Amino acid sequence: MKKLSLIFLLFFLFSGTFSQDTDDVVNWNELTLVFPVVKKKEVNKEVDNLSLNLSFVLRRGRNLARPIDKRVGVGLNYRVNRNFTLGWSYLYREARPTEGTAFFEHRLNFFIQTEKRWRNFGLRGRLFTSYQIIRSRPNLVVQRARLQPFFPVRHKGKEVFSFFVADEVFYSYQSRKLYRNDFFAGVTKNVTRKLDIDVFLIRQNITGAAIKETLGFGVNLRYRIPL
Repeated sequence: MKKLSLIFLLFFLFSGTFSQDTDDVVNWNELTLVFPVVKKKEVNKEVDNLSLNLSFVLRRGRNLARPIDKRVGVGLNYRVNRNFTLGWSYLYREARPTEGTAFFEHRLNFFIQTEKRWRNFGLRGRLFTSYQIIRSRPNLVVQRARLQPFFPVRHKGKEVFSFFVADEVFYSYQSRKLYRNDFFAGVTKNVTRKLDIDVFLIRQNITGAAIKETLGFGVNLRYRIPL
């Protein structure tokens, strides 16, 4: 009950920021289809050692009035061991966050992720490098670092869901500055053996952009499709 009370308190405090002045209110949605390529046994369970991922992203903005960001991507994840995962991906993006002209880009991404679990607490870290080829604009190389503590909530020894918070900072090699920060608070639920869902709130701050602060909510779905 103490964990549940803390979760509801944090959500209440976070959602209260929506009443403040902000540049935009957004909705982020993502669907990831996971195709296991190579599987192996690990601690009496089967895990995906190598998987192919297809991702589809739709984000609404301008105070939820219209789509502002559409993405589709493909990637490979390689699980080195229970603590480390490597990933590579390609992503195509079409975006129009303001009332200006839409822009298009290709992204080549690489990441390394680490995770450590204890009984009542876990910690994930991710270092993400992105090479962004943007039509009619200078190309960018962006480094992202994300830290995510999470807290499993159990009932009769079984995990019901996991509460998480996360903070991600963005660094541009062109400007040599930190220019963006994303903060998340949400829950992860394993609905079935094939489906996981994240429901979260987000607060985003960007320096030097037309839209400097956004608040929003989102849903991420991950569906595993055995080959």
